[in-house]
Amino acid sequence: MADGDKTRRELTNFSFVVEIKGVLQAAFNSVTGIGNETEVLEYVEGGVNEYTHKIPGQTKQSNIVLKQGTFIGDNSFPDWRKSMTGQSGPPQRHDGSIVMMSPSGEEVKRYNFVRGWPTKWEGPELTGMGNERAIETLEIAHEGIWPA
Repeated sequence: MADGDKTRRELTNFSFVVEIKGVLQAAFNSVTGIGNETEVLEYVEGGVNEYTHKIPGQTKQSNIVLKQGTFIGDNSFPDWRKSMTGQSGPPQRHDGSIVMMSPSGEEVKRYNFVRGWPTKWEGPELTGMGNERAIETLEIAHEGIWPA
């Protein structure tokens, strides 16, 4: 069995994968925070009493929150998190994708984010049961996310 086939079969247990620079890095069961919001500024014009003008302000990006996951492949994803804490070189931001997968392991939908960086990582609660995954929660800040 080829390594790619084995990885694809393992991914069928997850609904979402994270790609950084086109390389699969981690798989998760839950993703929230895919979105953004633009502030509405109200402008009152003198002599106009019927309404106020509404104009767009700054756009805020929600952090992407991924839950119940596991790392795939090499250590580049954990090393990326370490770089943000100053433990392994200068901080690095990367473009990436959150990819929704079908139960058969095929790509369904893709959301691309720009200049992302991991702000939070929580490991699993460890017990003697042996079913823990390597990631309980991972949070990624970014400067924009859009459906591909």
